[in-house]
Amino acid sequence: MAHPQAITSYHKLSQAITSYHKLSQAITSYHKLSQAITSYHKLSQAITSYHKLSQIDDTIVGSFVQFIQHLFLYMSTLYFSKNIYQ
Repeated sequence: MAHPQAITSYHKLSQAITSYHKLSQAITSYHKLSQAITSYHKLSQAITSYHKLSQIDDTIVGSFVQFIQHLFLYMSTLYFSKNIYQ
């Protein structure tokens, strides 16, 4: 028959191993959560960069449209002034 202290020691060792395993799982979960937060942060930065790029693109397109409008107005003015004075 096993000695009572040996059984108690074995039980405590088993509990310690279980606690270590749970701690290891908690550390792994924390690491995965940390990676998820980092990924979310990078995604957030990418969305912000895309939004800024989109605003720049809108500005460029708006400027180009404005340029075409001014060019059309200038060409129309030249055309009509040429026809009026002939």
